[in-house]
Amino acid sequence: MWEPNPPVVRHGQTLNRREAWLHLFHQEWARLTEGLADDESVTEVAIELYEKEGERDPIEVALELFGPT
Repeated sequence: MWEPNPPVVRHGQTLNRREAWLHLFHQEWARLTEGLADDESVTEVAIELYEKEGERDPIEVALELFGPT
């Protein structure tokens, strides 16, 4: 099972596992699209993917889906 290591902290709060997964996936997708991704769309996709892929590293999931081929 994936766990954020080190823990993800935003605005002084440590994110729970789900929040950290969504945040890291979103961050990686934004990096891969060079900031051109629509935040709302990324969030919707991340939520759907978390249900299926939440046990895996979110960065790996983003790379598999949107990384260079």
